[in-house]
Amino acid sequence: RILVLGDSFVWGFGVDDDEIFTRELEQRLASRPRPWEVINTGVSGWGNDQQLLFLIEEGLAYEPDIVVLSFFFINDPINNSEAVQYGFNKPVFLNHQLELGNIPVPKPGEKPAELKLPESPWEITLAIMKGMSDVCRENDCRLVIMKFGVFALPDNPDVRERDRKWNQDVARLSGIDYLDLDAEFTARGLAEKDLTSKVIDRHWTPAGHEIIAKLLHEFLEEKQLIQ
Repeated sequence: RILVLGDSFVWGFGVDDDEIFTRELEQRLASRPRPWEVINTGVSGWGNDQQLLFLIEEGLAYEPDIVVLSFFFINDPINNSEAVQYGFNKPVFLNHQLELGNIPVPKPGEKPAELKLPESPWEITLAIMKGMSDVCRENDCRLVIMKFGVFALPDNPDVRERDRKWNQDVARLSGIDYLDLDAEFTARGLAEKDLTSKVIDRHWTPAGHEIIAKLLHEFLEEKQLIQ
């Protein structure tokens, strides 16, 4: 069983339920001797912090063999370092020890708690991923981080430099399998138009979701995570 965590890209913004890459992946795995179930738990607007909390509180009850964290490089670190996102209060991790703040979460319209929030969105994101890796190891499942986002701003030098630094940072983590979709897009000559066709907010088209399913499937086979 594969549990997929993510935001609107996983939730399937702009496409039908049967066109989301998780459904396509499950179909690709249907003919294997050992059947696989792919569980989509994407929620639009969630950060990796909320995804980790969901994994602990509910996701592990599905007894996944593999957990795929869909990491949107452009805005997930911002989501992970703020107590209010899209006008709504949310929980937030305050430090590398993953001390939780803004709980109980204030109701809509109420002010968030006064907190000293993480100084670096990137460092708190790494801490969240390490925490997720630890949770997966303790529960006998493998963590795959599937990163993407540079494809949306391919000509932005700041994004390119941040991507380079991020790939160095994530190499410090242990116990994860790392799929850099942006690198795969480049290696295969795929551009934004092949994935989004200018869909609102650069979300993937059905064809884009099919590409993601193919790349993820190939990665899982290459790493021998699926039998």
